Amino acid sequence: MLLLVAPPFTLPTLDKMMIQRIAAAAFASLTISICMITATYADSVGGRVLPDHVFPLSVGVDGIVDGISVREGERVLAGTVLLNLKPASFDASINVAEASLALAQEELNESKRSFDRDQALYDEGSLSTVELDLARIEMLRKKMRVSASNAELVKARSRKAMSQIVAPSAGWVQQLNTAKEQRVSVSALPRPMMLFATSKLKVVAQIAAGEKNIPAIGSKVTLASDQASAEGTVQSMVFSEQGGVQVNISMDEKQSSFSLGAAVTVEY
Repeated sequence: MLLLVAPPFTLPTLDKMMIQRIAAAAFASLTISICMITATYADSVGGRVLPDHVFPLSVGVDGIVDGISVREGERVLAGTVLLNLKPASFDASINVAEASLALAQEELNESKRSFDRDQALYDEGSLSTVELDLARIEMLRKKMRVSASNAELVKARSRKAMSQIVAPSAGWVQQLNTAKEQRVSVSALPRPMMLFATSKLKVVAQIAAGEKNIPAIGSKVTLASDQASAEGTVQSMVFSEQGGVQVNISMDEKQSSFSLGAAVTVEY
């Protein structure tokens, strides 16, 4: 009987270059898989669009509210006068201080002319050293009076400025807590006369206690709502006693596309 024996099966020999190619392809496939898994499980949290800053504003001197030039919710430019007290007493103080300064300056000018004459007489030998020193002292007294009068004028003008509330930036009046003809005592104000919100917006997100993945300050995040999407930067964080974290995010672009109070998803 004739027996047929099959030749032994052998694997093809792989050269070194082919092995390297196979390993590189496997590594690339693994890297893509990891990236896809990471993207799939990116952390996200809900946030809300709020004013970047809210200023409590009040006058700095006592008086009676004369005019309120804005309403709640009205948008204004930086430097807009929002409220002022009755100006009569402040204007009167400025007028008195200006008149006092003008008189003091004229007296100083006359004292300088008198001193120059005395100096000439002293140089001629017709005036004693004591008399010249007295003239110099009088001139210095007049200079001090000018300085004091000028300080009073600065003070009067400062009080006039403090009798007004001026918008610190572009924004809007969030809350108005006063009315025309109200008498204001700075030391007895129960609350700010108004709250002023800036036009610049930010997103505030709250991360619950126990979350391990928290974005770092300065890191970029993605902001998305039904209205728009944009990129933001983590500016600051506030840790609560309960363990949660409030994350404040500035918007780098397209911030005008988000409306105030809009709900936003923050991905990081």
